[in-house]
Amino acid sequence: MANEKSIPPVTKEEFLEAWAKHPPNGWTRFAYRYFSRGTKKEDRWLSTCVFAVLIVFFLLGFFGTVLKPDVELVKYSTLALTAVLVLLFVLRMPAAVMNNLLVRRVRKELGLTLSEYERYASMYL
Repeated sequence: MANEKSIPPVTKEEFLEAWAKHPPNGWTRFAYRYFSRGTKKEDRWLSTCVFAVLIVFFLLGFFGTVLKPDVELVKYSTLALTAVLVLLFVLRMPAAVMNNLLVRRVRKELGLTLSEYERYASMYL
């Protein structure tokens, strides 16, 4: 195990100090608070509502296509579904990029690789 890289020891205080120097902006906090896997139960209402709207528009388009009641129903439900999906993409993509930049700055300051950073983040955050 002589050629195995040792993880540089980073204390919790050092890690949290580096993290505090580079706080996430409001956009990133909002996106990750309401639309991430780690969303708390009390914050799930917004993502649940968006998911319900997506399901309703999808079902309207699906049954509108299968049952062929009205072309306008299919057209508007598909446009609404597309608009909501694009809105989610526009919300999440910049937040993911900004979060990656934040992680990169913290890693650079502490001299960590990505796997080391993830290990310390899971221990200290």
